[in-house]
Amino acid sequence: MTDFIKFLKSRIFWKHFAFAFVGIIVGINLILLGIKIFTHHGQALSVPVFSGLSLDEAMRVAEDKDLRLQVIDSVFIQGKPGGTIVAQNPSPSSKVKAKRIIFITLNAVSPEKVEMPNVMGLSLRQAEAIIETRGLKLGITSYVPDIAVNYVLRQLYRKREISPNTRINKGSRIDLVVGMGLSNEKAALPNLVGLSIDKARENLTQSILNFGAIVYDNSVETFEDSANAVIWRQKPEFNPGNTINLGSSIDVYLTVDQAKVNKSDSTSTVN
Repeated sequence: MTDFIKFLKSRIFWKHFAFAFVGIIVGINLILLGIKIFTHHGQALSVPVFSGLSLDEAMRVAEDKDLRLQVIDSVFIQGKPGGTIVAQNPSPSSKVKAKRIIFITLNAVSPEKVEMPNVMGLSLRQAEAIIETRGLKLGITSYVPDIAVNYVLRQLYRKREISPNTRINKGSRIDLVVGMGLSNEKAALPNLVGLSIDKARENLTQSILNFGAIVYDNSVETFEDSANAVIWRQKPEFNPGNTINLGSSIDVYLTVDQAKVNKSDSTSTVN
């Protein structure tokens, strides 16, 4: 025991203790430095905008920024070039570490195909539900005199009869011809000014009326414009108290010029 105490008090012990202590401190710092380098501690990269780029272009940008890309989905958006990126996660300008994977969605070169269902003989409500379930959209609903009130008599795609199980683009619009009964009933003439084409279609369907001509003015230049356009004029023109025969057609004129809509709306109010 006396020899051990003497050893603890000796210069050799303290010399080795100092070497060991310094070695531990140096070792800890080297480990922390390695962790920093491995995890890129403190280095945050700004995620660039990949939307609108082709996959090859995006790969080059990602490589330059020390990021990685992974395609997780593809959709078809009409009006956008096929093969380009339409969505990304994380979003542009997000701060991420190097080597981070950016998940992207591509716009498909061609739309997905679905089979046309058979909705003839079904009620309009049933037909609309089935059409939407198949990934299609209800287009123009036209009414003709027939004893089968509110039942589908014909199904049309691009103004032509379409047979069940025919493969067409997902998202396509299907027009329906529906029976309106054999009476001479009338409906109140609706005011469609200021409405989008889809909202106007809902109003006409509820009133058992049809679209006639659908005319876009010169302000509508792109697909996006057509989606945002609203009705600024209709024929017959709206007047409170006016009625129209069930199944009749109303011509509509659309624009993205809000001043045109406001002027037409004020005129209708005066009338």
